[in-house]
Amino acid sequence: EDRYLLCWAHKFGYGQWEAIKFAIRRSSNFRFDYFLKSLPPDALGRRCEQLMRAAEKEIDMMEKAVREEAEKEGRTLPEGEIKLPMFKELQAKKRLDAEKKFLEERTALEDNLRNIDAQIEEIQRKLLETDGVQKIDSFFKPNSSAKPKSKATSEHGKTAKMKQQAGKKRKAGEEGGQEKEGGAPGPGGEFVLFPQYDGEDEPNVNKKAFTLFCKSTRREVRRFLGESERKNKDHVNGILKERWEALSDDERYKWNEWEAWDEKRYEYQLGVYENKHSSKKKRAASVPRKKK
Repeated sequence: EDRYLLCWAHKFGYGQWEAIKFAIRRSSNFRFDYFLKSLPPDALGRRCEQLMRAAEKEIDMMEKAVREEAEKEGRTLPEGEIKLPMFKELQAKKRLDAEKKFLEERTALEDNLRNIDAQIEEIQRKLLETDGVQKIDSFFKPNSSAKPKSKATSEHGKTAKMKQQAGKKRKAGEEGGQEKEGGAPGPGGEFVLFPQYDGEDEPNVNKKAFTLFCKSTRREVRRFLGESERKNKDHVNGILKERWEALSDDERYKWNEWEAWDEKRYEYQLGVYENKHSSKKKRAASVPRKKK
């Protein structure tokens, strides 16, 4: 709107506010601008005068900047030789400045990223040099006595230690006759009770470690998916498979222990089911039949 008002004031001349009002009514750009079309000529004149004063002040500032640049270069410009840049030139300069600033910020971010990668590699190297029993403060201090140790070797040793401890607890539980009380050692050798079972229906067959993992994690995965993605079973199963493959050896060993527990649960419930139904058959066979 302001640009149109300035152009019409330059075209019709200063004080021709009625002509500007008729130009607004004839212009298709202001067909639905009822506020501007309803302004009286005096209000349009005040707005044009305000815009002209602002434009004059902006031109004075631009001329002052051109003179200062010329003085820095050792040149003196007379009043008539001062040439101000056009609007397109100003826009092109702004775009160049914005691109230059963007490139500088991008270069700074890339340098920071390289520094972070170098720090991560240094921390990983120091972690591999430790023996796994030092304090966290020693990870960032030089230690001449620490011997290099591969990650695979340390994980294998940790898994073997966990298996040994779980085996001791499981052996102690089996010696105490805990399975006869309706439970068995679970992950880590801790005693876990079997679910209540009345023996009326056949027990559920024991599941594999991967099936138990999917059953436990499926609800968590579906909670973070959209409504359409939840109904896509192939998509959900693909996410579960990726999570299973990303598990470490220690985490997979925990689900293997749950698989062993579920196998004992099935054996226990199957024994209850067979005992109950065999006793029913014996009672049915002992009942005398009526003579015809």
